[in-house]
Amino acid sequence: MTDISIIITTYNAQKTVKKALLSVLNYFYHDKIEVLVIDDFSTDKTTLIVEDIAKKYSNLRLIKLKKNCGSPSKPRNIGINNATGRYITFLDGDDEINVDNLINMVKHAKMNNLDCIKGYIKVIKGTEIFDMNRISCENKDFLEVIRNIISQQSTTADIIVKRDFLNINNIRFNSEYKVGEDTLFYADIFINNPNTEYFDSFFYYNHKRTEIENLSSTQIYHDKELDNHINVWNEVENKFKNIKLSYFELRLHVAVKNTINSIIFYSDGQISKKCFSKFSDFLNENINYLKDKLTLHKRYEAVYDSIIENDYEKFLQVSKKRLLIAGYDLKFIKPVLKYLDDDYNIQIDEWEGHDSHDEQKSNELLNWADFIFCEWLLGNSVWYSQRKMKHQKLIIRAHKFELTRDFGNQVNYKHVNKIIVVNYYYLELFVNKFKIPRQKMIVLSNYVESNIYSGTKNGDFKHNLAIVGYIPKWKGLLKGLKILKMLIEHDDKFKLHLIGKHYNEVDWIWNNPEERSYFQECENFIKENHLEDSVIVQGWTERSNMFNNIGYVLSVSDIESFHLAPAEGLVDFTLAFLLNWDGVEYVYPQEIIFDNIDNIKDMILSTYNDDFKYCQLLRAMRNYIITEFDIEKFVFKLKQTLKKIALN
Repeated sequence: MTDISIIITTYNAQKTVKKALLSVLNYFYHDKIEVLVIDDFSTDKTTLIVEDIAKKYSNLRLIKLKKNCGSPSKPRNIGINNATGRYITFLDGDDEINVDNLINMVKHAKMNNLDCIKGYIKVIKGTEIFDMNRISCENKDFLEVIRNIISQQSTTADIIVKRDFLNINNIRFNSEYKVGEDTLFYADIFINNPNTEYFDSFFYYNHKRTEIENLSSTQIYHDKELDNHINVWNEVENKFKNIKLSYFELRLHVAVKNTINSIIFYSDGQISKKCFSKFSDFLNENINYLKDKLTLHKRYEAVYDSIIENDYEKFLQVSKKRLLIAGYDLKFIKPVLKYLDDDYNIQIDEWEGHDSHDEQKSNELLNWADFIFCEWLLGNSVWYSQRKMKHQKLIIRAHKFELTRDFGNQVNYKHVNKIIVVNYYYLELFVNKFKIPRQKMIVLSNYVESNIYSGTKNGDFKHNLAIVGYIPKWKGLLKGLKILKMLIEHDDKFKLHLIGKHYNEVDWIWNNPEERSYFQECENFIKENHLEDSVIVQGWTERSNMFNNIGYVLSVSDIESFHLAPAEGLVDFTLAFLLNWDGVEYVYPQEIIFDNIDNIKDMILSTYNDDFKYCQLLRAMRNYIITEFDIEKFVFKLKQTLKKIALN
């Protein structure tokens, strides 16, 4: 008989299962360990990976279920029924085991004839590793051990229990429950008077992952999950009466606090009035167990009070996730907010400058928020990263501009959940400049509001070029003027429209000698080449009408991070051509990227004189932009990102 059977439950774990298995199998304990993988009808390559590994390890068995169960209970029960080891423990397909420590714990259990033994676990979160469930326990009697485990630990999978003890007492996981099944399993063990100890060691590594496609039931909290928890709590309380213990007294305050957290971050308003009333009745019936033990942050108190008051409408309002948008110049994020209204209560902390704000207002909003979204990696990100509270999630969206400032070196990245950048090129720049932990970075491209453009074109639009936003000098206005000059040599109808603020309207440019000198050079070029009537200083134009008279949008910048104007032009049926600035290939297709202004001029002329070529290229590029960058796709990805962050 082997010493221990490790039951591994898997479902679509192709990214992690090999690492999980090898953490168990790459040791010289094959005669002591049996590994059973119970696959819950995976639809990816999980079982193929397991089968390939099983060819090399005789102590590994795979059992494939014919339909998905939706929770680990039934697969674990199948594992118990098929196990042959003296002891049994469990492992999820995305976690790992320290086999040396496991064998030591099993050895201790055998020497002391223990029915079960429990330690603590190591949690791996990015580059951080920390202890969870580590307690102080003297093991004087089994009831004291149980009190300590129930009151101070969550019911994680790292319990080691004698197989005969489970079989004699007919203990299995209750597959009726989607959540709380571990708590019931522990309760069934403890009410049968096991010879048990707490052992101050660990063998289980729990990886905190946030892949949305593999959200577990504990990361979705609707009626079924809440109802399961209420029923489990009642069942465990009744079971514990048999050993003169009260689950409510030991653990209810922790369970309720965790439940309120789940409601805020994972319920998405999907708790019905009927289920809410059941929860309200339950809490009011057992309020004496909570009075002196339940300590809540003010944010959680509001939700708790609404439940105690049985005020469903108030509950829906106060439990809705709170999203704070903070920063200076919010033009890039404000159009998105209307798409988030259904899921979030939204407040705005609009700063007066890069590092200036109403601190009293910011403090009030800080205390209000669940999620803090800092637009720009500037003073706002520094301020909030130094004050964010434990239950809050902090997200920063960085643009190119911040690389020219030092605020990124002042941010407390330990308090930041994620930093969003527009492409992988800039991800590397931000990581290298500010030493940001790479696992905190995420790419989320900018968006285009394709629904605001009409596609209307006026007259002979194809002879009109546009540069949208032509200051400061790195926007490359002089290169645009040179393209115009070359085009006019072929057809004097060509005109260049300059859309946006004029350089003399912006103080910091007008007062900067280098900038002022550059734009004077542009003025001189216009005069020397008699382009006065061909350059239209248009000023700012409403975006929905910006391209009605334009055939080509030019991006002739020295550097950009995304450059939205070409994408907006393409969506509004206007061809866009870009110079090859660093990182452009991460945003736009190669067909519209050029190494020099001569090549841009040649492409304009070839499409100007060929309507079919113009339309064919425009159609392909427009479809690409809408597919990749439409605002609805951006919003979907942003919501998914926020859900991932909620899991951290």
